[in-house]
Amino acid sequence: MGHGELGRCGPRASRLACWAGAAELQRERSLAMACGFDFQVGVRSAAHKAALEREAPDLTIVIMTWC
Repeated sequence: MGHGELGRCGPRASRLACWAGAAELQRERSLAMACGFDFQVGVRSAAHKAALEREAPDLTIVIMTWC
């Protein structure tokens, strides 16, 4: 599921995509942290942010107001 498409599917598909995306983001976060980098995730909506926070509360998630 591409960025910004979270709300375009039904609730079950959205949850599954969010769960899969969260797992991948956590993997990428681990790689970044191992190399000494901070890691933040940018999303386009508060709904997407809330969904990711439920699945991966350890991620730093920000709403991108510039796009």
